[in-house]
Amino acid sequence: MKYRKKNIILLLITIALLYFSWKFAIQNTLEQSDRLNDLKLETEKLSDINQRLMFLKKKEVVLDSIFKAMNIYENLSLEEEILKELGKLSDTLGTVLLEFKPPHKINVNTIEKRSYTFFIQGNYTQLLKTIYHFEQTKSFGEIIYFKIQPENPKKNKWNVLNAEIIIQNAK
Repeated sequence: MKYRKKNIILLLITIALLYFSWKFAIQNTLEQSDRLNDLKLETEKLSDINQRLMFLKKKEVVLDSIFKAMNIYENLSLEEEILKELGKLSDTLGTVLLEFKPPHKINVNTIEKRSYTFFIQGNYTQLLKTIYHFEQTKSFGEIIYFKIQPENPKKNKWNVLNAEIIIQNAK
């Protein structure tokens, strides 16, 4: 055989060996290496999940203690919380809840604002203490309007007053 034919056969055999070595050895090694890297990333994510879970549990405990200090319970809506607080104030201060209107919803950009309107009756100091309580000690929202007027101006009963209060909350 001539050198040229031997070189061609040698070249074909070398190409065949490279193909089969790629197909059966190198390709499998690279696939296993990629799978190993994926598994390492997954284990890192799982270890991060445990740390995040511990952080979120601690945060939940802190938030629960804050809600408990503010007398806000997670299963009640804000409307129920306001009514509950008005009931407590009615017992302690002697005010009377006359009317509680359903919330009025306003959408500004992507913020939903709710306004809660209610009417209470009592003397001047009771009404001011109620307004102070909602404004300073509770986080139901902002008092945007209140109006105090006598119950019946014709009879000159200035000791009984009605108050209209509007609390606005942004979600």
